[in-house]
Amino acid sequence: MKGPKDREISTLELLQIVGSHENPKLNTGEELWLNEDISYVDSALAVEAVAKEASLLGVIRETKDVTRLIINEGVCLGVEADHCRVIAGKTIIAAGPWTPGLLESSKVEFPNDFFTVAGVGVATMPLREAEFNELKSMPILVTGSGEVMPSLEHQILKMTTTGTFQIEDPDKPNTIARPANIELNRAVLEKMLPQFAGRRLDSWICPDLMTPYQHPLVDQAPKTGELYLATGGSYHSFKFLPVFGDMVVRRLRGPNGPDTLEDRLLKRWVWERSKETIPVHKSVIPKL
Repeated sequence: MKGPKDREISTLELLQIVGSHENPKLNTGEELWLNEDISYVDSALAVEAVAKEASLLGVIRETKDVTRLIINEGVCLGVEADHCRVIAGKTIIAAGPWTPGLLESSKVEFPNDFFTVAGVGVATMPLREAEFNELKSMPILVTGSGEVMPSLEHQILKMTTTGTFQIEDPDKPNTIARPANIELNRAVLEKMLPQFAGRRLDSWICPDLMTPYQHPLVDQAPKTGELYLATGGSYHSFKFLPVFGDMVVRRLRGPNGPDTLEDRLLKRWVWERSKETIPVHKSVIPKL
């Protein structure tokens, strides 16, 4: 889909920008557009940077496997983790696709049709040194069925698709009846970078948590006191990372001052979803 800041480019210009040597396999009538305002980040490095900044502000970071929430008379007191208890005045769950399972195992009530645990097939291809040097400055290549992007940290190309599907257990995504089809990822790669036709691809299923209309959920649990959730949305919700913590704090503190963009977003990020709301990313809703 063409954006307001996109400009049309020629095949030759695409090859120069990407560092490729073979023309993409475009269908009749397909055009090439470039948006120079778009960029991407390594999500693992971004999360680690936020965690380090939080520790400098006094946040104590513990890495433990949470087994259940501690609920007493309808109030969440904290969590059990690795055979110990962590007690807190307020507990915030930000567990992505593991959220429904944690709530169920802790006997916390929530709407049955609110969460969808989804999976999408991801493929990667290692780059040789010469290939990496040619492509390391390439932009994200977006098609109607997926994307190709480089990872500078791991020296690979990563291919995603829009073909999501429901899974039961994010810890066992490959047990679904119909696993991800790596050929979808291959088709995206070979369409834009045909010189890599037939190359070996590594693949896995990436789980995520979908919530209605693909808006995140930042709200208190409906029937459990002092328990909050900050999760969901869609595969695109990671872009909120720089401001997501602020949004959670705003929810905890309640409305403050004049109406702001953040307050308007929080009105959408609740359990109750208006039927008139327009989906944010309808194309990523699981179809299987």
